[in-house]
Amino acid sequence: MLRIACLLLALFAGASVAPAHALALPGPVVLDQKTDLDTLKDVTKIPGQRIVAARQLANALGPKIADEFLDIGPKATTTPDLRVQLALLLANMKDPGVDKKIVGKLKDGSADDKIFHLRATKNIADAKLVKEICEKCIAFTADKDNELRGMAVDILIEREYAEAAPALEKLLKKEADFSTIGVAMGGITKLLQKSLKGMPEWEVKLKDFTVHESPFFRNAALDELGKLGKAEYVTLVGAQLKSKDWSTRISALLALERIRHKTAIPLIIAQMKNETGRPLEEFAAALERMTGTPLGADVPRWEEWWRNKGADFELAATAERPSTEGPAKKKTHFGETSVEFLGIPVTSRRIIFIVDISGSMKELARGILKNDTDVGGGTTTRMDVVKRELAACIDKLEPEALFNVIVFNESVFSWLNSGMAKMGKKTREDGKAYVMSREAAGGTNLYDAVKQAFQDADCDTIYILSDGQPTYGEQTDPATIRADVAKWNATRHIKIHTIAVGEQLDLLKAISSDAGGEHVEYK
Repeated sequence: MLRIACLLLALFAGASVAPAHALALPGPVVLDQKTDLDTLKDVTKIPGQRIVAARQLANALGPKIADEFLDIGPKATTTPDLRVQLALLLANMKDPGVDKKIVGKLKDGSADDKIFHLRATKNIADAKLVKEICEKCIAFTADKDNELRGMAVDILIEREYAEAAPALEKLLKKEADFSTIGVAMGGITKLLQKSLKGMPEWEVKLKDFTVHESPFFRNAALDELGKLGKAEYVTLVGAQLKSKDWSTRISALLALERIRHKTAIPLIIAQMKNETGRPLEEFAAALERMTGTPLGADVPRWEEWWRNKGADFELAATAERPSTEGPAKKKTHFGETSVEFLGIPVTSRRIIFIVDISGSMKELARGILKNDTDVGGGTTTRMDVVKRELAACIDKLEPEALFNVIVFNESVFSWLNSGMAKMGKKTREDGKAYVMSREAAGGTNLYDAVKQAFQDADCDTIYILSDGQPTYGEQTDPATIRADVAKWNATRHIKIHTIAVGEQLDLLKAISSDAGGEHVEYK
């Protein structure tokens, strides 16, 4: 309290001087700074107001407000999105004194406290402090908190701290979090390549990981072997095209595509006979990219093509993909289907639909969404349209399909608590009944809904529909949400399609782009 009082006294007395990079402020604005400080500290204010206040204080006062940020950031009453913004504002101060305080606090507090302070080290360049940060991160790789371990691994890799490789290998021996496994494996490869030692031994371990009992280890190892691009690994990687796990088969497929050796093509064609749904689509697409031959999912034609062309065919010497014949007016969907959800075809048989049921879904639907000419009038809401379209989609899903429905406002609700339902008459009716019973109300918790969907190991395709920016949940910052979803999906290979209703939602567009999905907008 004494620090706050002193700060406010200085503000009223006009004693504070904005840093050189800040906008020159007239005397009366100090009252606004007091208001901003009050807003920042007021836990009853919505996070957006507190974030704006924090940015204005940082702009006006620079490092002079750092102690307040360091005090407020780790508090339990500070929302996750505000915590992120305060950490980034501290990082952007790039002040030696502030940097030392941040690093000094890395040893203190809970996992959340350490995460906050680690995030604030983003722009520290001082060699001594960087070494101290990295040594702390090595220690954090053994912490029981998943998020702290993951952030520590990210920082060690970003900082290219070669001495961290042994700690990352040790972490892998007991790691269970699927997103950290992939990042750690990739980091070890990167660090060992930089240090120019230990790679042969690491490649042996990667080969062993390709038959690990965990699909996350198998997939990450296959990804790394693919990046190495050695033809000698075609047979080893190709063996995993027959894995029982769909995600491992796709990991092996993509790894073979990266290795770029013609001996992989007959292996891919042979396994393609056994694929259905989205994996079949992926196999066909990979073959088209590798060969420039547009034969889709027609296995007999691929076999004939290989018999006739295989002896003389050579892949392009570069990683650039040969283009298929003719301009495509629209995305090709292998195994064409009459099933779609709001304009995006459904080719998968392992699907989770994530649907926004926040209060704004009560707004009237425009004609383009309603698929009729009644643009201005009527009583049909966005929620009405989504219920109708999703129920119609469920009605048409293939008999072999598995699916689940997750809905979200400020909370997250799921039709099935775990797993996905096998298709059948009762399943269809129960699924549709759940959809039709939902009512629109509350805020928008996109992050937690997507995070829940990623817990299902069977899911290979996600459809996300939303009509607004995230306002609730573990994270609401768009950049953080995008980065986290991409990290979760690094070794999962889930295809994510997104549907924005009512406004342009850049976050949804970015998520679908990162995951190889489609994005549509209904305005």
